[in-house]
Amino acid sequence: MALPFLAGIALGGLVVVAYNNKSALKAKLTKGAQKAKEMAQCGIEKAKEVAQETQTSLCEKEACSQETAPKENT
Repeated sequence: MALPFLAGIALGGLVVVAYNNKSALKAKLTKGAQKAKEMAQCGIEKAKEVAQETQTSLCEKEACSQETAPKENT
């Protein structure tokens, strides 16, 4: 029966601590968001490189298979 009361006290205490340290929390969140943005940008660039390499590879394989394929006489 006392569990909701204790949970409320704990949550209230966390809110007070967070409010008192809001500038530090904001700085950490901003830094984390910037790092996530940089990692996402690197991931996008890597994905574009892989896609380009795959496209080039497929084009080369297609050209190679057309050269080695037997030609039909009609």
